[in-house]
Amino acid sequence: MKLGQFEVSGFYTGNSFELLKLLPDNSIHTVITSPPYYSLRRYVGAQPIVWGGDPNCNHEFVSDFCPNCDAWKGVLGNEPGWKLYVKHLVSICAQIRRVLRPDGIFWMNIGDTWSKQQSLEEIRDKNVLGIPWRVAFAMQEDGWWLRSECIWVKPNAMPESVKDRPTDSHEQVFMFTKSNRYFYDWHAVMEDAESEYRKPKPGIPEGWKQSFLTTPPTNFKGCGSNEFVGKRNRRDVWEINTKSYKGAHYAVFPKELVEPLILCSTSDRVCGICGAPRKKIIEKTDFGKGDSNTKYKDDEQSNMLRLSSTKQAYREHGFENPPAPRVVGFESTCEHNDDTGRAIVLDPFFGSGTIGEAAQENGRFWLGFDVNPAYLTQQRERTSQLSISMLTL
Repeated sequence: MKLGQFEVSGFYTGNSFELLKLLPDNSIHTVITSPPYYSLRRYVGAQPIVWGGDPNCNHEFVSDFCPNCDAWKGVLGNEPGWKLYVKHLVSICAQIRRVLRPDGIFWMNIGDTWSKQQSLEEIRDKNVLGIPWRVAFAMQEDGWWLRSECIWVKPNAMPESVKDRPTDSHEQVFMFTKSNRYFYDWHAVMEDAESEYRKPKPGIPEGWKQSFLTTPPTNFKGCGSNEFVGKRNRRDVWEINTKSYKGAHYAVFPKELVEPLILCSTSDRVCGICGAPRKKIIEKTDFGKGDSNTKYKDDEQSNMLRLSSTKQAYREHGFENPPAPRVVGFESTCEHNDDTGRAIVLDPFFGSGTIGEAAQENGRFWLGFDVNPAYLTQQRERTSQLSISMLTL
């Protein structure tokens, strides 16, 4: 399958900013990536390109700047100031917004850094720069919807030699969309609930607590909360260990981090004509509300009556415990009623190829771009068992 000039499920070397321009509008279902962090390291093998300025100018660079049009020549992440980095990253994300479908989601993992004396901006030395949020706010101003800030907690974070602040052990994963209505499969990434009752009301009958050790119904309202032991909507703080790879790539995505992002942002099948995702039909449990003909007050005795009535309703329908939400079918989100296509996942900073591996293992197409051809060997080794084509543009 081709997408513009690209064969899907293939890796292309080149500058992401230029490669993105070759993709068709509204063609990608989800983008998951981690761009080069600001002022963290020199990316060996990455070729400098010209950012901004006048494209018709005959640049004469002095200290990487053109005095005639203010163009800068360099590599993303190595800018002399954080404002320039944010500007360049937002310009790349504008191309991502163009190629992302209106119902698509863009996930960006980005880390922070500290100010240094040689920076162009007037921020005192040793200050946290707040790069993730500066990028997020700039993205909002550029037209994105910022839907969620997720925190990736790294229990095995790299130790630091500093002794005047806590060790940095987390990063942000931002969820952006290009519209306020989009595809999100919450059911695919439900997580284990940690507590039996979030805020239990008084008067729970004897034995009731133990009977709720399975997934609650989606609309159960018997005791003021639908969060019981079992399954619940995925939270926004994730404890996931970092992963190493025998290759030399600095920042390898853990598959445990990116796989849920693929599953919640794409459906397993899409329309082969227009690419629209198909939507799950989740079974609703309507008999678990207690006696619908009885109006209960919000007091201890009424809560006991409602809970007893609800439990009895489940038993009458053959359930000792509330049934888990389950998929009973699928429905099309377009008029074609077709499901012969597969969703496409894009990573414009592909690195060692975790996104491609995870996408293909879950039946999705993918595309990977990376500026550094030195990673090609690692990507080929890591994904050769998936018969992934490695192409260079």
